[in-house]
Amino acid sequence: MENPKLIFVYNGNATVFELAAQRLHRYQKNPSLAELESEHKDLVQDLPYDIDFYHRPDFFLEFPETAGTELPAVFIKHPHGLQRIMDAYELNHISTMEELKEKILAKLSAK
Repeated sequence: MENPKLIFVYNGNATVFELAAQRLHRYQKNPSLAELESEHKDLVQDLPYDIDFYHRPDFFLEFPETAGTELPAVFIKHPHGLQRIMDAYELNHISTMEELKEKILAKLSAK
């Protein structure tokens, strides 16, 4: 049985979430390119699940049932499917990496 994963889906906009997701995604693809800033490392280390990153077109190809979902978004992927835990409105109003981490952890602990 597959462990749950967090799915970060970004559009490429210049919000805290979008910039964090893009940077973490680039780092994940090629970790020898650069060291992550400490706030990015804290986010990854403090979240209880592995993280996958998708840009809009790749996400909709992988999960066609989500077509029409407003992005950016954060999902948790369980063996039985996806569950959105943060929507675009929420993510677009986050101003720091610490706030992003706290909100994700709060959503996960409420589940």
